[in-house]
Amino acid sequence: MRDQNGPLQSVIAPLMLNESDSAAVLNESEQTRRIRRYEDQKRLNRGDPIEGPKWIRDGKRIKYRISDLQTYVDNLTPAPDYTQD
Repeated sequence: MRDQNGPLQSVIAPLMLNESDSAAVLNESEQTRRIRRYEDQKRLNRGDPIEGPKWIRDGKRIKYRISDLQTYVDNLTPAPDYTQD
């Protein structure tokens, strides 16, 4: 990925979201996303599994693969349905 606008970047970029866009997809603020990622980093440092979606560090930027966000959402526990009697 030498060139920011090169052919490889144009193929990879749509498959990943930045921190702001990933927070929007997850319906949370950027600050919440950062705090949760920080907590997950502490878990990783202890050797524990993370609770949130996997992330990639691209220099100073944080990116999320769309597939990792989808996996995270798919594995969330659904809220109970309180409408049934």
